[in-house]
Amino acid sequence: MQAGGDMRHRSEIDGLRAVAVVPVILYHAGFGAFGGGYVGVDVFFVISGYLITGIILDDLQRGRFSIANFYERRMRRILPALFLVMFFCIAAFWFIMLPEQFSDFSQSLVATSVFASNVLFWQESGYFAAANEFKPLLHTWSLAVEEQFYLFFPLMCLLFWRHRSHTLVWITLAVMFASFALCEMAWRTYPRANFYLAPTRIWELFAGSICAHLMIVNRFKGNAVLSLMGLGMILASVFLLDSSVGYPSKYALLPVVGTVLVILFSAPDEMAGRLLSIRPLVWIGLVSYSAYLWHQPIFVFARMASLTWPTPEKMFVLSALTFLPAYVSWRFVEQPFRRADRSIFNTRPRVFAFSAVGILGFVVLGTVGVVGNGLPWRIDYGRVAALLAYQEFSYPERDTCYLVREEFPSDTQIADCAADADRPADAIFIGDSHADALNYTLGRALSAQGLNMAFTGTESCPPVIGFVRQAPYYDCDKKLRTLLVQVLSSPAQYVILHARWSYYLDVEPFANGVGGTDGENGALTPLTDMRRRTISDAYADFAEKLAEEGKTVVLIYPIPEAGWDVPMHLAKMVLRGMDDRPRLSIPYDAVLQRNASVIEVFDSIQQERIIRVRSGLVFCDPGANRCFQESESNIPLYRDPDHLTHEGAEMLAAEVVRQMFPPNEG
Repeated sequence: MQAGGDMRHRSEIDGLRAVAVVPVILYHAGFGAFGGGYVGVDVFFVISGYLITGIILDDLQRGRFSIANFYERRMRRILPALFLVMFFCIAAFWFIMLPEQFSDFSQSLVATSVFASNVLFWQESGYFAAANEFKPLLHTWSLAVEEQFYLFFPLMCLLFWRHRSHTLVWITLAVMFASFALCEMAWRTYPRANFYLAPTRIWELFAGSICAHLMIVNRFKGNAVLSLMGLGMILASVFLLDSSVGYPSKYALLPVVGTVLVILFSAPDEMAGRLLSIRPLVWIGLVSYSAYLWHQPIFVFARMASLTWPTPEKMFVLSALTFLPAYVSWRFVEQPFRRADRSIFNTRPRVFAFSAVGILGFVVLGTVGVVGNGLPWRIDYGRVAALLAYQEFSYPERDTCYLVREEFPSDTQIADCAADADRPADAIFIGDSHADALNYTLGRALSAQGLNMAFTGTESCPPVIGFVRQAPYYDCDKKLRTLLVQVLSSPAQYVILHARWSYYLDVEPFANGVGGTDGENGALTPLTDMRRRTISDAYADFAEKLAEEGKTVVLIYPIPEAGWDVPMHLAKMVLRGMDDRPRLSIPYDAVLQRNASVIEVFDSIQQERIIRVRSGLVFCDPGANRCFQESESNIPLYRDPDHLTHEGAEMLAAEVVRQMFPPNEG
């Protein structure tokens, strides 16, 4: 066990690095059992704070510390492997990224080069957002936090060490507690900033720094109980936490304090030290930095290059294979560059020049990608652009009575939302974003039948009473109760209901049976069986209530979800030259299984004033067991994994009209 300023190599710290990096990799690979795998970054922060502080204090005690030497060592340690991975990303994603994706990637290239990627990703989206599965450099946010720490911490040490060493300890403690307090306050109101930015993360590095200070003044003996407790706290956080937990917050104390206990009390002669010093863990720990750098680009490439979502088996294999390039870059890049006598960069000026040229080069390359709008000439973009245009939601005269994450105005009148505001509405259309996608087309189709349709919808709120959403969504139930009063007092004969019904009952992403999985997850909390029955009953109760009050209820059954972004999927097929192919489709069985619960509920409603529109039969051929996602002329019917394009809406609107006005009734 080291004491004083002695910074001997500790194999148990290498093992601790392995305990940090493996959960991070498996978390990013999508393994739910490692729901708290992101805490591996917290473990890395504590280790870094401990090691860096120990090195600085050792040099200060010996009177040999210099800022130039510190930054030279950091450059040798961090930049060569990082530059290699960034270069790989440019080469790998050059041929498979669409212009918008490549432009976003180019932005991250610039931000990573100037140690500010945490700021970029803070501005873009939360760490747990589905879109992050397609960001090759997302994981560099933690490197940016460390690099920002390196900018001021050595200067702080140098400044306060000259007064008294214990002054530095008190300053470190003060900053650590202030940062933790800020973190605990910010996670509720500013969750993204709290996750990504240095002010709310620096306490974790300073926790490691305090470990180094304690080891200077006290020779800690190995303590099996405390070190095993610390290791258990880290592992518990990996398996007990998940993306639903506000993080970092007080919950981060679990991995941080656990890491502190392992650092202070593990030793080669006690249980935790022996466990962490076994050869496989030590080896993983040695290559952990390179493994951390490589895993995210490899995973993103697998997702982008494949037409289907990688299976868990494939992601597990890729997780294991990550350690192959990790070893190569550790052996032939990290090691030679860290040893001045083993590389051509054997002097400080050469190291600084190499770093400056590399940073400037990647900044220039990234800037070219951004200014060039993702360099569309890299690929055959003409047909791809035509397909991606279907992702845009730009129906003319889009109704202003559709609310997106805002409070429902108490004075809103349904009459104001009618196609013809000068006469009463004959039909009222209520729903969520699925209804909004159908609104314009259905309004025109009903207008041709002489009906004046009013539409009112709310994002992610199905038309039922008693449905409650978490923040940032408003009160769905409050809005529907307000609407119900107006609907019942309205002279409108028809009330049309449509929503993404199945998703509210089965909050898991839809797996389409052919490798596609809608990445949306986490917007709704998992449902208990009782809550699921409550929502099912609410579906039926709302329709029955309307029918009992004399309204003719048009129930639009759930449309088949696609399981992937349809225009994007078709664009990938074009890039691969897959022109001679059948229409894009998925198994009808998968769709039927997804929607079975809702279909059962809707079919059980016995009211006579119910018109049923079975959307599945519009887009599917049950006999062929296929549900189609593009028309016979290869026009996408979906603009994303589950919202209809204008063409898809035309098909569904025609079926609604057929059911409301059967041909045999003239």
